[in-house]
Amino acid sequence: MQAASLKPQPVHQIQIWVRNKLIPQPLPLFLILMSLQQYTSSAVLVIGCLTAAYAATKVYFKKSDKLGPPLSDTRFKLNYVGHVDRIYDKFGPKPFEFNRDVVKVFDDMVSRSVPLYEEVIDLLLYWVHRYYVPGTKIYDLGCSTGTTFDVIARSMEDSCHLVGIDNSIAMVEECRKKLEWAESKNHIVDIHSGDILDLAIDNASFVIMNYTLQFIPVASRHQVLSKIFKGLQDGGVVFISEKVRSSNSEFQEACTWIYEDFKERRGYTKTYIARKKDALMNVLVPFTEEELRGALTAVGFENVEIAVKWNNFSTFVARKSGQRRVGKKEVQVATPHLDSFFESCPTYLSDYLDPLQLQVLCLERLRCFTNKSGLSQSNLLDFEDIARCLSELPSFKSKAVKVDEAALTIGDPSELTIDQHAAWLSIATRMKPWKKGPLNVFGVEIDTEWRSDLKWGRMVPYLPPLKDKVICDLGCGNGYFMYRMLSHDPKLVVGIDPNVHAWMEFKIFQRFAQDDRLRFEFMRGDAMTMFTGMFDVVFCLGVLYHTNDPVGMLRDIYTSMTKGSTLIVDCQGIPGDEAIALFPKKKYANMKGVYFLPTATTLMHWLSRAQFQQMELFFSEPLTSEEQRITKWAPVTTSLGESLDPNDATKTVEGYPAPHRFYIRAKRG
Repeated sequence: MQAASLKPQPVHQIQIWVRNKLIPQPLPLFLILMSLQQYTSSAVLVIGCLTAAYAATKVYFKKSDKLGPPLSDTRFKLNYVGHVDRIYDKFGPKPFEFNRDVVKVFDDMVSRSVPLYEEVIDLLLYWVHRYYVPGTKIYDLGCSTGTTFDVIARSMEDSCHLVGIDNSIAMVEECRKKLEWAESKNHIVDIHSGDILDLAIDNASFVIMNYTLQFIPVASRHQVLSKIFKGLQDGGVVFISEKVRSSNSEFQEACTWIYEDFKERRGYTKTYIARKKDALMNVLVPFTEEELRGALTAVGFENVEIAVKWNNFSTFVARKSGQRRVGKKEVQVATPHLDSFFESCPTYLSDYLDPLQLQVLCLERLRCFTNKSGLSQSNLLDFEDIARCLSELPSFKSKAVKVDEAALTIGDPSELTIDQHAAWLSIATRMKPWKKGPLNVFGVEIDTEWRSDLKWGRMVPYLPPLKDKVICDLGCGNGYFMYRMLSHDPKLVVGIDPNVHAWMEFKIFQRFAQDDRLRFEFMRGDAMTMFTGMFDVVFCLGVLYHTNDPVGMLRDIYTSMTKGSTLIVDCQGIPGDEAIALFPKKKYANMKGVYFLPTATTLMHWLSRAQFQQMELFFSEPLTSEEQRITKWAPVTTSLGESLDPNDATKTVEGYPAPHRFYIRAKRG
């Protein structure tokens, strides 16, 4: 079936001429009649043409009184090619991808789907002509079919150097075809097929990134923007257009409603809109305007402004100043190897969360990971180099994984070469201190600070059935308990922890264990509300006394659980039956970040306030140095033994009651 033409039909074209005052108002009647002559009788044509001609002679030299702007107010007509976009009226690619079928309709798709598309490109020309420096390069990252470069080249009086890249081969082919004419006009055109991260950006005075960043994995966006900043000359400009989302959920719903109505007015059906929206889920992940502005300033851009705004679409311009301002806050360094271990799109969660929940969660994950616990540049660089070394080791599923013994065992020494084993030992040494274990990784026995096997042994008799359950380990550390749960055959175990060190240890384990039932989400505890009604069992081990709102955290946990599910809590506290909690002045047992240390009674009250039921205290004992201590693999400055009063083991060095551990099992109603 032949596709409908993208060219304006005669009547529509005449309307544009009239609105642009290229022909007098009455003359269209004559032109319309002539364009319809194959459908109109001769008599009607004659009468109509005479009437139009007479009217034209009377008003030709009169000033038009038509109010409002012309239909099209851009200086250059864009060179659209291909077919009309009806791809999602039936099926279309899911998940969305820029395949050949999409490329065939892309020009129509983007011009109809993106508000102010032509106006943004027209505005872009102003910025290019003001900031482009002859002899430098103009980059278009995500150049698609080359429409932007085509109009830039046509607007230039002198030759220019255009460098474009797109990861769709079909796009690149169409782009090169559209720009064939430009080289004959002495423009230098380099169009590449590949990943933006692999493209060298140099000697650039202008970089364009229109509706591209939103498709790049969130963990890689900082690296992309950093690459742009470094490749720009001083005074160079980046021009970024993006679909954005509101930080307010109510406003976001309104923006979505407005945008979908806009698409209907552009000729798209409700079926098309719904199908494409579903296909784009987890493929197009937008920033908020605040997040995009923050991402640009984080890599060094100082002058960041919004040039165009339409509902949920924004265009930013940012300029690289000649001198970078040195402030009190360090600019975060690029960590490409570390970022490569971050899973930008947790598609596994689509089975448990609705699309809006998942989108909000993805953005929160990105925010947390981008911050990376606020680590200093030196610490980040250390982890970046460890990640680089780890990426050089082979990734495989070891046959020697044991999860039902005290020491979590992953890998056999025979599975690595001598050089690889030496590299692993170097990584293990650099990862000190190791907190949770014990561990045995490729024959390297790691005696961790905490004997986590003792804690697991206490809990096992009181565990609910874990087989085929969806489980959360809140404050999971390196995932030791998550692996121990595998012996009970769960459906899924999600660990949540915002600690880079712990996350990196887990990534080491998973590089060689590769068990898809285990997932680590780099997020804070207050993110539990984003997992509404997902978990059958939640473990909250050693977390509550580190939050300044323990009841609020328990309520968030409650929200994340299914009806009738089980919570296992381990909390450090103080002995006694009174309904009180200790609030240390600064430190407790040499620990920072300790807020409320409850008695068992108070812990029960917290759970009750959070609506939990059937609370059962199944363990209550003082913490001992058998469970927490300094080791070769955990050379911490102080552990439990160094944190108790040397003359009275019932008190800490600060004079508070010594740590006590409480274990409680509770039910969600």
